[in-house]
Amino acid sequence: MSHKIKFSIKGMTCQDCANKIEKELASLNGIEEASVSFVTAQAIVKYNPEAIEVTAIKKVFTRRGYAVTETRGSVTDAFEYKYKETARVFSVGILLLSSWLIHLLTGIPPVITDSMALAAIMIGGYPIASKAIKALIKRELNVDALVAIAASAAIAIGDYTEAGLVIFILLLGEFLESVTLARTTRAIKGLASLIPDTVKLKRGDLEVDVPSSEIKVGDVVVVRSGEHIAIDGVIVKGDATIDQSLITGESIPVERSSGDDVYSGTINKVGAVEIKATKVGRDTTVARIERMITEAQGRKAPVERTVDRFAKYFVPAILILSAIVFLATGDVRRAITVLIVACPCALVLGTPTAVVAAIGAAARKGILIKGGGGFRGSWQDQRCYL
Repeated sequence: MSHKIKFSIKGMTCQDCANKIEKELASLNGIEEASVSFVTAQAIVKYNPEAIEVTAIKKVFTRRGYAVTETRGSVTDAFEYKYKETARVFSVGILLLSSWLIHLLTGIPPVITDSMALAAIMIGGYPIASKAIKALIKRELNVDALVAIAASAAIAIGDYTEAGLVIFILLLGEFLESVTLARTTRAIKGLASLIPDTVKLKRGDLEVDVPSSEIKVGDVVVVRSGEHIAIDGVIVKGDATIDQSLITGESIPVERSSGDDVYSGTINKVGAVEIKATKVGRDTTVARIERMITEAQGRKAPVERTVDRFAKYFVPAILILSAIVFLATGDVRRAITVLIVACPCALVLGTPTAVVAAIGAAARKGILIKGGGGFRGSWQDQRCYL
């Protein structure tokens, strides 16, 4: 019998890292399916527990220096705002802008502006150089290696500002990506806020406040006007008007009475009811919706798989092209220009980021999309079924 497990990963630097992990996982005996996403910083693995253990799966990540933890359907925090990275981006940007303005508007010797550009390079280049060195030690080429080579070449010929701009562009792109993904992550986490921290548990003739996480199947919970329903269940006593627009899409609250089913995350607008729990915790409707959205973000659209295959050859191809330009022209600046133009690598990161952001945006509007494949050809659809 197959099992599915989800991991949260920290330490990946680009989609190529994720592709290499995915390829290694797929080669293991007992792995039936593996999907690794750099954008969501998570891996979803379907495996046969009789053929491979979870510890062996984790070793694929830890051998490469990544921190990996098993998750239980919660949204990863890997792309929450990082104050250190934010400060680094703004510091590099301010130093480069100041250097350019001083050079443009004053007669200060170039050594001052060059020193400011070098300071920007040191602040922004350290994490990039560190990741590039680690990749090269593993005999791998990634975007960080490409940026490091381009920046180093620019420094070697004295173009300090250009080297700083290359680093700044990469850092800015990663920062904007993190902002987009953090917003999407928080929107999905907002689903959890629909579940109250405590509920009124019926015990005989008494009502006892208990944490919603302690409710078990078969318990009877009292829900009054204005309160959120924490569990899936059936009404055993009372009548109420329930707003279940989040679950069913119905814009108008519906009347519910004894014998009717109700769902977690919905709101009791009017009335008081006693609900017998049929599903609790991770089995509730809200928990399953959150889990579906999170897993959907990890599923790759066909266009993403195409981009992933392209990314594998992107960095070596750019290095070869730069070498050809140098041999053909004898101009090192033109060769470096090729490296600089290619550095942002927007094609590699843009597609998965757009897919994740779109799924999150749709979820905020009550639209559930089961994976990036749902976007393929959607622009050709001429009908909408409700």
